[in-house]
Amino acid sequence: MDDMNLDSTNKLKKIMKIEKIERSLDSEMTENSYMSSKAKTSKAILAEQTQTTEEQIQSVLMVDDMKQDCTDDISSVTKMENIESSLHIKTPEYRSIGQTFDSFLSEETENTEPHPGPSDDQSTKVCKSKARGIVIEDNSDDSDFVLSDGDANSDETSSESSYSNDESLSAPAPAKVPRRMYLVVPTCSSDWKKAEPGTRTENTFKFVPAKKVGVNLDLVSAASDDLDCFFALIDSSVVDSLVITINNYANHRTKLNTPARRRSMFRAWKPVTSYEIYKFLAVTTMMGLNSRPFMRDYWSTHQGLYTPWFTQMFQRERFEVLYHCFLHAFEVDAEDKCKIKPFIESLVTRFKKAFTPGQHLTVNEMIVGLNGKWAYNQINQSKPPKYNIKSFGLVDSATGYVYNLLIYYDDVNASYNPSMDEDGGIAKKIFKQLLKNIGRGYHIFADRWYTSQLLLDFLQKKKMYFTGTLQVNRVGFPPEVKWLKMATMESKYWINDDNSLLCMAFKDKKAKRHIINIVSNNAAAENTQEKHPNKPRIWNEYNQYMNSCGRTDQLLGHYGYHNQKSKEWWKKLFFWIIEISTINAFILFKQTRSEDQRNSARFSLRNFKLNLVDRLTEYAASVIPESEKCRISKSSRGRPCPLERLVGAKHVPMNVKKDRVCKHCRSGRTVYVCAGCDSNPHIHMDCFKAYHS
Repeated sequence: MDDMNLDSTNKLKKIMKIEKIERSLDSEMTENSYMSSKAKTSKAILAEQTQTTEEQIQSVLMVDDMKQDCTDDISSVTKMENIESSLHIKTPEYRSIGQTFDSFLSEETENTEPHPGPSDDQSTKVCKSKARGIVIEDNSDDSDFVLSDGDANSDETSSESSYSNDESLSAPAPAKVPRRMYLVVPTCSSDWKKAEPGTRTENTFKFVPAKKVGVNLDLVSAASDDLDCFFALIDSSVVDSLVITINNYANHRTKLNTPARRRSMFRAWKPVTSYEIYKFLAVTTMMGLNSRPFMRDYWSTHQGLYTPWFTQMFQRERFEVLYHCFLHAFEVDAEDKCKIKPFIESLVTRFKKAFTPGQHLTVNEMIVGLNGKWAYNQINQSKPPKYNIKSFGLVDSATGYVYNLLIYYDDVNASYNPSMDEDGGIAKKIFKQLLKNIGRGYHIFADRWYTSQLLLDFLQKKKMYFTGTLQVNRVGFPPEVKWLKMATMESKYWINDDNSLLCMAFKDKKAKRHIINIVSNNAAAENTQEKHPNKPRIWNEYNQYMNSCGRTDQLLGHYGYHNQKSKEWWKKLFFWIIEISTINAFILFKQTRSEDQRNSARFSLRNFKLNLVDRLTEYAASVIPESEKCRISKSSRGRPCPLERLVGAKHVPMNVKKDRVCKHCRSGRTVYVCAGCDSNPHIHMDCFKAYHS
């Protein structure tokens, strides 16, 4: 190589001499014209020599290019050796499914330098696979491998040389590393093992509720009717608070709109009373039973839509002003979640006081459809209402009674207190809030959104059982569930080292997912032979107790007025919590009845609501103010008012010629009517007193 450089240098010197000769010849030609012929001859000779010299120079340049290419190749190989030797390498063993690893990465060698990875304080290990052309990375602080696709044609993966684990070079690592796509590949866990048939978890938690299980007999008993069960949850104090907040808000709005226009609603506004609130609850309950597309349809005079009951209960203008403009359940200056949160919490407190659930509980989402604008509105394509308000409910699995509620407002200022568990997950915070002051020994069922190792550890310390479906990518559970291949109706079980958790995998022939995974700390590895043969017992128990929340959601969707369209998000929650209160009152009424009455065909939520509307109407008449009695006694258009029979008029029986069915008992015809009522209803003499009381 040195000889070639010397030859090229000598040739360059010759070229410089030739150029000097040419310049001297040109000067001589200008001075001595008579030497032109001789100069031309010498110039031709020099041109031939110059051409020869240029060919030699081109060959020298080609040699220099080859030398530079060799130098670049040597430097790239040296860099590759430095990179690979500075990292600890161990080739993974691939399995047939999922390319799992059977061995961990070994310890780093003493003389290696950390390779700069995704963060400055973490060292990254790189392993090249010649067969697949992929790059495998692993953070030293995490036990999971990270697999990323590499470039099979790149310089880093084209090296055919292999290096041992003891090999290390002191050359510095490159400053830049190309970005890679990361795919987590978990390692096998030694905390789980296959469970033999009949293996059971060893947790034994005694069931100790905070109060006596069942209905609070001080509030509801066997002698209680529909209205008593409703008043156990929505009593006079709730109604009085609504009266105060509505009137305060109306006064505030009226002051802002003073002076009011001649036909303004603020000019005609009159303070609301408890009598109107009871009627308002009765009317909205009936609207849920008799659903119509528009609110004005309830006061329509069309032959197919006309229902005199609504006209007799409320004037349309008064109801619309109360519903659209002045309905308020919070302070005047309340904003955001404070518009409805205190009202919901007051009702949830009454839920807990009236009933204590049994040992089996369900935690699940309870959503409220909302198409309006709200900062915390959720979007979920899989739910029937695509746009919804999310809430979490704690429901008694045996009865469907909603014991506790937690409304989701946002990530930071949510209903749960973030300071209660700074290092925990959202599921743990939800459970911690829902299970507050409930006791211990409860068995809770939930879906795979909540199941995590952190939640199970929390419930284990609280001495509570848990059963829930499992996402296959959860950390801390058997990794075999990710790549299982099972036959139909086949089940497999795993149990951890301390026999506190049991994991089950089952392939049902009718399931939406091919393989169902369930984790429980109170279960046995056995299949049932009773109702559903060859199915895991834990799977049957999960379906049995988890369906209670679904039944409650069905009841909410049947006759709830909260399903009506509304632009105000808090009104959706207001009527939703009223509907939950009505369903809980129905469950209280059902639990205090005999077994024969429960199984009766007429014992349904629809009939309960119809009776509740009648009882609310009667109770409203007992608290009617004197100013309203004059208006009721002369009902418009001669139509009978449902409250006229309860107003203090002179009810006198009178004999008429035509007989009609008794208005009270509906069991026979009579010729006696009441002369004091505007509608002159036909009433038996035996039913006369009962009808007017």
